[in-house]
Amino acid sequence: MADTVWRGIQRFPLTVAFAIALTVCMMILDWKGYHGISKEWKFFMIWYPATGIALSLSLSLWLEEHRGRWGYRLASALIHIAWIGVSVLLMRNYDMLGYAPYIYVVVALIVALTLSLLVLSFFSDGTDVAFWNFSLHSIGAVCTAFIVSGIVCGGLELLVVGIEKLFGLSVSSHWYSNIAIICLCLLAPVLLIQGVPGGEQKHDAEPMEISRLLVNSVTRLFTPIAIAYFITLYCYSAKILFTWQLPDGWVSWLVTASMLAFVILFMMVYPYRDRADKSASGWNRKAVRIITHWMPILMLPLLLLMSIGIARRISDYGITILRVYLVAFNLWCYAVCVVLILKRNAGILWIPVSLVLTFALLSLLPVNVSTSVRKSLTAKIDSTLKSNGWDGTAMDDDTYGK
Repeated sequence: MADTVWRGIQRFPLTVAFAIALTVCMMILDWKGYHGISKEWKFFMIWYPATGIALSLSLSLWLEEHRGRWGYRLASALIHIAWIGVSVLLMRNYDMLGYAPYIYVVVALIVALTLSLLVLSFFSDGTDVAFWNFSLHSIGAVCTAFIVSGIVCGGLELLVVGIEKLFGLSVSSHWYSNIAIICLCLLAPVLLIQGVPGGEQKHDAEPMEISRLLVNSVTRLFTPIAIAYFITLYCYSAKILFTWQLPDGWVSWLVTASMLAFVILFMMVYPYRDRADKSASGWNRKAVRIITHWMPILMLPLLLLMSIGIARRISDYGITILRVYLVAFNLWCYAVCVVLILKRNAGILWIPVSLVLTFALLSLLPVNVSTSVRKSLTAKIDSTLKSNGWDGTAMDDDTYGK
């Protein structure tokens, strides 16, 4: 056990260093009672080491694919420096993090970091099945690490309670919180890196054998639920045609859920789509064929329904940040379905990458969805004010703050 842990630490030393830093920072904040430290520094002390764990792990996995190439090491160092700059920028704008534009920025950064853990090592390899295996192993490692850490945390805290009750001692609440901090911020990452595949296992292109429970869950539970969504939406489409009325804007969310369900199911069965496994039941084979062949085709009319619903919503209530994101997601869905229909062996790596890249570009560029929508709404308000005889303009941030 000790040798395995030590090998994991040697493989990801910077990740462990960030985990130690996060643990120390959280303990300092706990013992000081959040007094004497500005809210900006509190944010930085949590945000930077916590995200640094994910960033360092992702870059370490990437560098394993390019051993001995100093250009990649330099690029990795520059990314770390840039991330410090991003963290400082967020810290300096801490008061704005509760507003929608900044929330989308933070969410985009976290999602991009999380996805990079799974995909960055496979851009040069391009093996979708290896990516699928690695993702499944890594997700399992995350779940195992936090479950074990949670059990250890509960056991230790129960022990402290027992000592406190049996010996009549008074134990500070800080000790309980410190046990939780050590288990979740240090022990969990150390356990996690033990389960991250490496070497030949990392690039194993042979579909791993998944449990019968997972196969039956996908084909006999999740697939029928997805089919129920499709049937509901097609019945609603028939109702629209008979009553000759525009779709309700809320239908967009049901189509979105259907699309996400389809994408998840498609990625789960992807390595087995071409297998003629005679041991599998007839329904299992039919379910895989429904997911891989028919669902992309059946999604297109529903996406058109979603487009009409979004258009109606914008026409009735105007443009908002969320509706622009919904339009972008709708266009992405069209692209995914068309590619999967036209190209059977399109793979799966590009699906999450393209979605996160779209979200990141819309959120992180200087001219993004938030700034564009705000400019549009401000111009509309100014126009309305002037048409009603008001000579001024809509309030800016400074004026609104007063």
